[in-house]
Amino acid sequence: NLLKRFRIDFSSIVEVEGINKAPSSQSIQTFMKLPIKDEFTDLSTLEKDRRTMRNIRLGELIREHSNDAKLIVLTLPVPKVEVMSPLLYM
Repeated sequence: NLLKRFRIDFSSIVEVEGINKAPSSQSIQTFMKLPIKDEFTDLSTLEKDRRTMRNIRLGELIREHSNDAKLIVLTLPVPKVEVMSPLLYM
């Protein structure tokens, strides 16, 4: 695996549950303040996009479970430019 390949010492790997729950309204409001005005015109448009809602929830879980972490390793799929805006991917 990549941790061994790059000789990164790790003490434990934590698999987090709860990714399928809806993100908090505070996280959604924070997301809507980002420069994505062309992507989502209103909250109902955002709520229909399951991928983005899941990524907002993922951000919540990372912040919740990684407050004292020195390194967080994530694997993400390569975005398809014709399907997803670079602003939404980052």
